[in-house]
Amino acid sequence: MPDRPQEMYTRDRLPVQEFSADERFYHRIHPDHVQPDGSVLPVHIQCPNLSCNRSRFSQPWHVLFPLEHFGLWAVFQFDFAHVDKTVQGDGQNVTVYDVVMIHCPDPDNYAHCEVRIHRNGVALREHKINSTAKKKFKLSMSKALRLTRPANMMPA
Repeated sequence: MPDRPQEMYTRDRLPVQEFSADERFYHRIHPDHVQPDGSVLPVHIQCPNLSCNRSRFSQPWHVLFPLEHFGLWAVFQFDFAHVDKTVQGDGQNVTVYDVVMIHCPDPDNYAHCEVRIHRNGVALREHKINSTAKKKFKLSMSKALRLTRPANMMPA
């Protein structure tokens, strides 16, 4: 018996890199990182490569699979339109980074996407991004996230 809904599997589907402005994305957060007001502090936001699922191919609770590891985590959503398209660092030579949404399915999760940081069209690893730019990205994403499903609720 599969450990997740059949619609999550990639099968022969290719990535779809076109995103609509009103498309939603879902991201799971560990219960310890959810504030009493339902927010997430920027320090708990992954940068770069923030993992999420897109609503075009997913239900919010699909980000909780595999359930034995993530079933009790909280689910947050954000809108594509609310993702900053650039962030910039500081210093003598200010670097502007592109914030890029990439649909990168894996065999068990067709809806999987990542919000990545690019410079000159190349995805960067964390140590290649200015610390101020990382902080700005995390702050921006923490403001964009809205609680969709509280922690400690198993999916139906």
